[in-house]
Amino acid sequence: MACVFLNRTKGDRAILAARRFLDQYPTLEELSTASYATIKVFFEHLGLPRRATWLIKLAKEWLKNPPQAGRLWQKIWDGAVIFESEVAHLKGVGPYANDAWRIFCKDKMYEKAGVKKVKQEWRTVKPKDKELRSYLIWRWAKEGFDWDPETGVAIPKATEAAT
Repeated sequence: MACVFLNRTKGDRAILAARRFLDQYPTLEELSTASYATIKVFFEHLGLPRRATWLIKLAKEWLKNPPQAGRLWQKIWDGAVIFESEVAHLKGVGPYANDAWRIFCKDKMYEKAGVKKVKQEWRTVKPKDKELRSYLIWRWAKEGFDWDPETGVAIPKATEAAT
């Protein structure tokens, strides 16, 4: 849901709106039964009122066919597969939302399903979005690495020699 607010919107404005929205609609069940009129107020000041319809449809699709560990869908654009993902079948999920899913959610879903992954998914993502890149630079740094967003290569940070 946060991706719907953050995509093509300044973070400070989008985050406040997303927090208010999630306070009022904390579950997909509640969102799926909401009306367009009640949802659009969260998007009007962002200039994005049509996203209200999109979110309601997304909630309904998620409840009908939720992402499952190991079940990949193809996202096709102009006849070409642009990515495969557990969330590619959901309306409005493009590269940005898919990258966010892989960074913040995918590992948790696999863990809950009891599926052990060899490598954490967030370590394999090379997003084009500057904010997701900034997050991964920070996340890798926490692990002691310098990460290059262009190549996806993480190099251990140099440590000072003991004197």
